[in-house]
Amino acid sequence: MFILVASPVQAADPDPLQDFCIADLSQGCVIAPHTHNLATELVFVTAGELYIGFVANSDDVSAPNKLFAGMVKAGEAFVIPRGLVHFQMNNGTINASTINFLNSHNPGISFLPLTLFAAQPAVDPALLARSFAVDQTALSDLAVFWSPFSNVFV
Repeated sequence: MFILVASPVQAADPDPLQDFCIADLSQGCVIAPHTHNLATELVFVTAGELYIGFVANSDDVSAPNKLFAGMVKAGEAFVIPRGLVHFQMNNGTINASTINFLNSHNPGISFLPLTLFAAQPAVDPALLARSFAVDQTALSDLAVFWSPFSNVFV
Protein backbone atom coordinates (compact mmCIF):
# COMPACT_ATOMS: atom_id res chain seq x y z
CA MET A 1 0.00 0.00 0.00
CA PHE A 2 1.28 3.42 -0.91
CA ILE A 3 0.60 6.49 1.12
CA LEU A 4 0.84 9.73 -0.75
CA VAL A 5 1.96 12.64 1.30
CA ALA A 6 1.31 16.08 -0.08
CA SER A 7 4.05 18.55 0.59
CA PRO A 8 4.00 22.18 -0.41
CA VAL A 9 6.38 23.21 -3.15
CA GLN A 10 7.44 26.78 -3.62
CA ALA A 11 8.46 27.45 -7.20
CA ALA A 12 8.25 31.22 -7.23
CA ASP A 13 10.45 34.11 -6.25
CA PRO A 14 10.21 35.21 -2.63
CA ASP A 15 7.85 38.02 -1.74
CA PRO A 16 9.08 41.38 -3.00
CA LEU A 17 11.12 43.37 -0.54
CA GLN A 18 11.23 46.40 -2.81
CA ASP A 19 8.30 47.04 -5.08
CA PHE A 20 9.15 50.53 -6.28
CA CYS A 21 12.19 52.65 -6.95
CA ILE A 22 12.31 56.43 -7.20
CA ALA A 23 14.86 57.78 -9.64
CA ASP A 24 17.57 60.23 -8.63
CA LEU A 25 16.92 63.00 -11.16
CA SER A 26 20.20 64.74 -10.31
CA GLN A 27 22.15 61.93 -12.07
CA GLY A 28 21.20 62.82 -15.66
CA CYS A 29 19.03 61.21 -18.33
CA VAL A 30 20.81 57.96 -19.27
CA ILE A 31 20.50 54.45 -17.90
CA ALA A 32 23.89 53.09 -18.89
CA PRO A 33 24.25 49.80 -20.76
CA HIS A 34 23.54 46.91 -18.40
CA THR A 35 22.17 43.39 -18.27
CA HIS A 36 19.69 41.40 -16.18
CA ASN A 37 20.87 37.83 -16.50
CA LEU A 38 17.83 36.43 -14.67
CA ALA A 39 14.89 38.42 -16.06
CA THR A 40 13.13 39.80 -19.10
CA GLU A 41 12.19 43.48 -18.74
CA LEU A 42 9.20 45.39 -20.04
CA VAL A 43 9.54 49.18 -20.09
CA PHE A 44 6.25 51.12 -20.22
CA VAL A 45 6.75 54.83 -20.88
CA THR A 46 4.26 56.90 -18.87
CA ALA A 47 5.48 60.38 -19.88
CA GLY A 48 7.85 61.85 -22.43
CA GLU A 49 9.81 59.67 -24.83
CA LEU A 50 12.91 57.55 -24.51
CA TYR A 51 15.42 56.00 -26.87
CA ILE A 52 15.48 52.37 -25.69
CA GLY A 53 17.39 49.47 -27.14
CA PHE A 54 19.22 46.20 -26.74
CA VAL A 55 21.91 44.36 -28.65
CA ALA A 56 21.52 40.71 -29.66
CA ASN A 57 24.24 38.35 -28.48
CA SER A 58 27.16 37.71 -30.80
CA ASP A 59 26.20 34.02 -30.96
CA ASP A 60 22.63 34.74 -32.11
CA VAL A 61 22.66 33.07 -35.53
CA SER A 62 19.73 35.09 -36.87
CA ALA A 63 21.02 38.54 -35.85
CA PRO A 64 24.50 38.54 -34.31
CA ASN A 65 25.30 41.83 -32.53
CA LYS A 66 22.25 43.48 -34.08
CA LEU A 67 20.94 46.61 -32.37
CA PHE A 68 17.18 46.68 -31.76
CA ALA A 69 16.26 50.22 -30.71
CA GLY A 70 13.84 53.04 -31.22
CA MET A 71 12.03 56.00 -29.73
CA VAL A 72 9.32 54.85 -27.33
CA LYS A 73 6.63 57.42 -26.54
CA ALA A 74 4.20 57.77 -23.64
CA GLY A 75 1.69 54.91 -23.74
CA GLU A 76 4.07 52.59 -25.58
CA ALA A 77 6.13 49.67 -24.28
CA PHE A 78 9.42 47.99 -25.16
CA VAL A 79 10.41 44.41 -24.21
CA ILE A 80 14.04 43.57 -23.45
CA PRO A 81 14.90 39.86 -23.53
CA ARG A 82 16.69 38.31 -20.56
CA GLY A 83 20.45 38.64 -20.46
CA LEU A 84 20.92 41.13 -23.29
CA VAL A 85 22.84 44.40 -22.96
CA HIS A 86 20.32 47.24 -23.00
CA PHE A 87 19.98 50.96 -22.25
CA GLN A 88 17.57 53.89 -22.02
CA MET A 89 18.16 57.56 -22.83
CA ASN A 90 15.92 60.59 -22.74
CA ASN A 91 16.39 62.29 -26.11
CA GLY A 92 13.25 64.34 -25.68
CA THR A 93 12.79 67.91 -24.51
CA ILE A 94 10.72 67.05 -21.42
CA ASN A 95 11.21 64.76 -18.44
CA ALA A 96 10.29 61.15 -19.10
CA SER A 97 9.10 58.47 -16.71
CA THR A 98 8.59 54.75 -16.96
CA ILE A 99 7.19 51.80 -15.13
CA ASN A 100 9.55 48.88 -15.55
CA PHE A 101 8.42 45.30 -15.06
CA LEU A 102 10.81 42.39 -14.58
CA ASN A 103 9.69 38.80 -14.39
CA SER A 104 11.84 38.09 -11.35
CA HIS A 105 12.24 39.86 -8.02
CA ASN A 106 15.96 39.09 -8.25
CA PRO A 107 16.72 39.88 -11.91
CA GLY A 108 20.46 40.26 -11.44
CA ILE A 109 22.11 43.42 -12.71
CA SER A 110 25.49 44.24 -14.16
CA PHE A 111 26.11 47.83 -15.23
CA LEU A 112 28.89 47.52 -17.77
CA PRO A 113 30.62 50.85 -17.01
CA LEU A 114 30.70 50.07 -13.28
CA THR A 115 31.81 46.52 -13.88
CA LEU A 116 34.69 47.62 -16.07
CA PHE A 117 35.76 51.05 -14.82
CA ALA A 118 34.92 51.05 -11.08
CA ALA A 119 35.95 47.52 -10.10
CA GLN A 120 37.94 47.12 -6.86
CA PRO A 121 40.65 46.15 -7.31
CA ALA A 122 40.79 47.78 -10.72
CA VAL A 123 40.74 45.80 -13.94
CA ASP A 124 44.18 46.06 -15.55
CA PRO A 125 44.16 49.38 -17.47
CA ALA A 126 46.32 47.88 -20.23
CA LEU A 127 43.66 45.24 -20.87
CA LEU A 128 40.89 47.86 -21.01
CA ALA A 129 42.96 50.15 -23.25
CA ARG A 130 43.54 47.34 -25.75
CA SER A 131 39.94 46.12 -25.55
CA PHE A 132 38.45 49.54 -26.31
CA ALA A 133 41.32 50.91 -28.44
CA VAL A 134 41.73 53.99 -26.23
CA ASP A 135 44.66 55.51 -24.39
CA GLN A 136 45.33 55.60 -20.66
CA THR A 137 44.00 59.17 -20.36
CA ALA A 138 40.57 58.12 -21.63
CA LEU A 139 40.55 55.17 -19.21
CA SER A 140 41.49 57.40 -16.30
CA ASP A 141 38.69 59.81 -17.20
CA LEU A 142 36.18 56.93 -17.27
CA ALA A 143 37.40 55.56 -13.94
CA VAL A 144 37.16 59.01 -12.32
CA PHE A 145 33.63 59.49 -13.69
CA TRP A 146 32.27 56.06 -12.66
CA SER A 147 33.99 55.56 -9.30
CA PRO A 148 31.41 57.66 -7.32
CA PHE A 149 28.69 55.29 -8.54
CA SER A 150 30.45 52.11 -7.41
CA ASN A 151 28.35 51.74 -4.26
CA VAL A 152 24.96 52.52 -5.84
CA PHE A 153 23.89 48.87 -6.10
CA VAL A 154 25.37 47.53 -2.87
